[in-house]
Amino acid sequence: VEEVRAGSFLGAPSEAQVLADFSRPGEVVIGASRLGKVDGVHGTGVLAHITFRALAKGTAEVGFSASRAMDSTLEEVGPVAVESTAVEVRKDPGPIDRPDRPRPPHES
Repeated sequence: VEEVRAGSFLGAPSEAQVLADFSRPGEVVIGASRLGKVDGVHGTGVLAHITFRALAKGTAEVGFSASRAMDSTLEEVGPVAVESTAVEVRKDPGPIDRPDRPRPPHES
């Protein structure tokens, strides 16, 4: 995971916040909250947009190990429905700039 951005389901950036921890390879934890004293939301929509970095050609399953929704008092509301999906990389993504490998000096 390279980036997690808020979707529009919880509202504008002034009304909602999406936080993500993707420090462990293969796993991302996403938390989303409405900010301040605003009404709740209902229905369906996009909670977050997740950008992945392809490591190789092939198909990967992207799923959810847990999901829940809570109200302003942290009481669970729900049920919450989430769907797994497959992501297919059809073209070789090329060399990977890995943070654990030394980078060559930058040339001007």
